[in-house]
Amino acid sequence: FFGVCLAQRWHSNEMVLNALRAMRTIGATARAGRELRARRENDCGDAAMAERIVEASDNLIWAMVQDGVLSGAATFLTYDGNRERTLLAISIFQQLLHCGEEARATAFGYLDIAVVALVTPRVRIDE
Repeated sequence: FFGVCLAQRWHSNEMVLNALRAMRTIGATARAGRELRARRENDCGDAAMAERIVEASDNLIWAMVQDGVLSGAATFLTYDGNRERTLLAISIFQQLLHCGEEARATAFGYLDIAVVALVTPRVRIDE
């Protein structure tokens, strides 16, 4: 689904933004679950909930990595006049740095492009 939405980059700006937002949310959820799990290892109820959150979001992240969807999101790391899309793409890869080995390795592959995007004056300065 994400791949189809991201491929519509010139047709439906809202569809692309929604796909990027959803991808970022999955990464943020996985990161939050990992942080909760790390803090709550002694509390069985919270630890079990955190484990379910991590497992579910990791499955989605693994699917995104395997389907090559992240390379589609990476195309928005190059500023194309839409600041929000560029910042959403950057935040996806930022979240993935905290989401397990495979996601981290994938995110590191795009780190150079993300850093360049962050320092681009049109992206980092509020309009």
